[in-house]
Amino acid sequence: MVEKKLKKSMETFVGPWAYIAGVVVTLVAGFAFPFNPVTPSVATLTAVGVLSALGLVIGLLNVRDIEKTKFLIGVLTLLIAGSQITLLTSNISYLGNQIQSAVFYLMSLTIPAATVVAIKVIHEVAS
Repeated sequence: MVEKKLKKSMETFVGPWAYIAGVVVTLVAGFAFPFNPVTPSVATLTAVGVLSALGLVIGLLNVRDIEKTKFLIGVLTLLIAGSQITLLTSNISYLGNQIQSAVFYLMSLTIPAATVVAIKVIHEVAS
């Protein structure tokens, strides 16, 4: 009984706050630490690590069974659109780089969450 209450409180408290924190870190990092794939800074690597950890928590606690398909389709759409964001933002002088960085950090948040959800789905189908 205590385990069910603890799990429920984790899902209702930690999960949503992990999502909110992830979005805040994504926006702050996107505008404060522009991503450079050739020589990433320590701040960039730290932000990616924090976002990856938050993404794992989101994937474990936030995505319910009924939402799995919608979530995975949304992440897939984000990855496809995010990979082409450079084409849209390349002509915007300073803000374009910040938008690209924010989308990169958003993908760093959602990829671990999608991996957890995809493993859950594969396990359900295989069982």
